[in-house]
Amino acid sequence: MKRVWTILAALLLGVVTIEAGNPLKVSKPVFDTYVIETGDLPYEKGISYTFKFPYRNQGEGELLITAIVPGCYCVVPEHSDQPLKMGQTDTVTVTFNPYKSGKFRHRLAICTNGEPELLYVTFRGNLTE
Repeated sequence: MKRVWTILAALLLGVVTIEAGNPLKVSKPVFDTYVIETGDLPYEKGISYTFKFPYRNQGEGELLITAIVPGCYCVVPEHSDQPLKMGQTDTVTVTFNPYKSGKFRHRLAICTNGEPELLYVTFRGNLTE
């Protein structure tokens, strides 16, 4: 009988622990836009363009961008290394240093600690002489 009570107590304690346990709080990055269409831009040697991708944390956990990987050396991303709490906003700023005229399309991979862990933003347009 003592064994039965021990098993019941363990099961009851396990159920209470599961229900009262700390659920994992997940962050959720959401960008205002994932694609920026620039249209025609004038090309001049040495000129650069800056694009901004605002985002917010729609999850309950703190959001942290862990890395941004551009697809070209002519693209330089900047972002805050501070975590965002639920509902806070920030911006990924991208500087584009073109080296020739013509159509362009650049995609950046953004790694986060949230869901999704990997997402992409893109900017595209045409450089005219």
